[in-house]
Parts: sequence; C-alpha cells; structure tokens
Amino acid sequence: IALLFIGNISPPSRASFGGFVAVMYIGFPVTVISQLSTSPMLDRLAPIDQRGYVQGIFTTLLNFGNAFAPWALGLLADTFGITVTLWIGAGFSFAAFFVNSPLLFKKEYKAPKAKKKAPKQHSTLTEEEEKVYIQKASEGVYVPARIISDINMSRIEKGDKYIINHPGCYDRDKENLNKICSEGKEDIKQLHTAIRRLLARYQSNDPALGVMIEANKTCYPPEMEEVHREIGLWFGDYLKDNGYIRPFPMQILKLMIVRSFPPLVRGGNITIDNFEETMLNISRVYYRYLQDELDAESEQRRGLRTLFRRPPRRMAPVG
Repeated sequence: IALLFIGNISPPSRASFGGFVAVMYIGFPVTVISQLSTSPMLDRLAPIDQRGYVQGIFTTLLNFGNAFAPWALGLLADTFGITVTLWIGAGFSFAAFFVNSPLLFKKEYKAPKAKKKAPKQHSTLTEEEEKVYIQKASEGVYVPARIISDINMSRIEKGDKYIINHPGCYDRDKENLNKICSEGKEDIKQLHTAIRRLLARYQSNDPALGVMIEANKTCYPPEMEEVHREIGLWFGDYLKDNGYIRPFPMQILKLMIVRSFPPLVRGGNITIDNFEETMLNISRVYYRYLQDELDAESEQRRGLRTLFRRPPRRMAPVG
C-alpha cells in the first residue's frame, strides 16, 4: 500500500523515486521469509509418511497461481487501470490475512512448549492377566496387537524377552478366515498409529528411542525360529487348501509372494541407522492394506446401491 501511495505522487520526483526503492527493498525480504517458511510449516503439520504428497499439492497450487494471476491481473489492468488493479491485489492480501488469522489461535500450529519428561509407561495389565495372554499367545490363540505391544513395551524396559503370538495351525483357522481378516485389520490400524508415533519421536531426536532400539536387539526370544517354521506351515497349508499347490509354475508362485511381501529391512535387523527407513516401509505396507480394505468396502457399497437402484424409466415409443 505504501508503494501504491508513493507511486501515485504527482509529479514524480527524485525523493519519491528514492522512497519507492527504499520501501520496496526493505519490505521485500519480509515476503521472502514468508515464502521460505511455508514448506517447513507443511512438513511439520503433515503426517510423516505423506509429506511428499502434501508438498506436491502445495507446489501445484502455487504454480497454478503464478501462471493464472499475471494473466488475470493483466486483464484487470487493461479494463480498469493500473491503480484499481493494485488496490484489488492489496485487497486479496488483506483477505488472505483475515482468512488465515484464526490459525494463529489454534494450539496445533503454535510452537510446542517444553514437555516434562514423561514417566516410563508400563503395562496396565495385572500379573495374572499377563500370564493368561502369554499362555494364549504361545498356544496360537489370537491376542490383539494392542495387548502384545503393551506387554512387550513393559518387558523391554525390564530387559525381558518379547512374547510372540504363535500362528497356530491352519486346520483350526480355515473356518474363521473372515474373522481373522477383521482382527488383522484392527491390528494394522493399531500398529500403523504406533509407528507414526515412533517416527515422530525419531524426528524429535528422542534419546530414549535410541536406547529402546539398542535394547531391542537382545529381546527377541529363542523360539523365533520355531515361529518362522510355523508361519511357513500355516502358509503352505493355506496355499494347498486353496488350489495353489499343484503342477503350478513355482516362479509364478514366488513372484506372487515377493510382490505381496516387499522388503521391510534387509537382513531383518533394525538399527538406529535404518530405523526411519524401516518404519516408513512398514507404514507403507500397512497403509496399502488399509487402503485396499477401504476400496473393497467402497466397492461393496457401490454394488449395493446398484442392486437397489430403481431402474431407469423407459420413454414411450414415438408414433
């Protein structure tokens, strides 16, 4: 606005020119700071595994505005004159300020206050309840991921071994595959949220996370190899029961397995160096399964709407 008033001074003079240049070059750095701060703000607000997507949307809208605005302002200048066009631009700036000003009062967008060190979170289960769940897990009975995670977080702080939910046998599960899929979907939601929290701790350089990752190396129970064999038997029985084990090209079967189970971490060992990459890989796999479930539910709803949709009215023949 100051530039607008200075530019309209008549007749122009060296003093007005000097004032115009001074105001422009003093005010311009402020706009640069605003532009440079936008991307870091979006990185902070966006989910860690969707930052590229959010930045892509921002860049697309920004480039569209840069391409469209000069053309539109040029038309306004030809129609109403330069002064009116400049006032319209100033009006848009004020409108943008007032539209965005409520965000100044939202707690999520303010600088975080220093937090007191939280006490260690131990399992909220009683000792008897833990024993029951541990027994169920060892027998291949389903235990929700939330409870397994709760128990294991408590055990890693004590230096004890993890508990592992054994897969059990396929013959017992094959009549309940729909229920197993439903339980698995809920576990994925739980673990997907937990991974995002861990990634947030990693981004904030939480020293306790590094200690937990190091302790993680010694917490795997010796029966892990046994669990791997049990999973292989369960998977093989499933393939056999559903028509995959026959004179079937093994390379096709291996391709299907590799595509269904992309690598999460090479070698299987999580360290502080590969932690972020591993968590993002796991998060992508979980997100893909959740998205597939949402797509399937949407397709099912669409099918029901089609089923109950009233047939279109036929037009009477002419003549």
